[in-house]
Amino acid sequence: MEKKSTIRNILSVLLLVFLTPSCSSDLDFNQSEDLLLTPVIVANLTNFDVPAPDFVEGGVETTVAFEVENFDVFRDTFFRDNLQQADFLFVITNTIDRDYVIELILYDIFNNVVDSIVFNIPASAGTPQVITEKKTYQNASLDQLKRTDKMGFRITMLPGTPLTESSAGSLKLKSSATVYMEIE
Repeated sequence: MEKKSTIRNILSVLLLVFLTPSCSSDLDFNQSEDLLLTPVIVANLTNFDVPAPDFVEGGVETTVAFEVENFDVFRDTFFRDNLQQADFLFVITNTIDRDYVIELILYDIFNNVVDSIVFNIPASAGTPQVITEKKTYQNASLDQLKRTDKMGFRITMLPGTPLTESSAGSLKLKSSATVYMEIE
């Protein structure tokens, strides 16, 4: 009797499974053709920290410092083709009692200037001076930015109280880039 009951239970379950309507729909694999990814990426751009004594060489002030570094992120075709916008954020802190002008210069592969951003930095006068600037590249300016191959910084110290090799303070720049992509 127990065997009949077990067989009847199994048959009942199977009958129930086959008679229960199933929920399904046709899958549309063509939807993947409409897929649009819009990642946003934040990365460090560049930074420096120049102590006041670095502006003095052999007891004489160096009023202009210049450095160029490679900036080859746009050599990658995938990145260049899918980039829609770039925001550069700069935070500059001056704790030296002198005014400065910092110029960021972007160059193409032929050393032609693509763009230039100028920052006027006031002297600290006992209180750190913090300057925050944002530069957005999109449309025509983004096309211009995509030609960038090198990035240079020109730091010009303006006239003021002379610095010595024991002067306190520093000139700091921190920067980041937020890039907006569109991948189809």
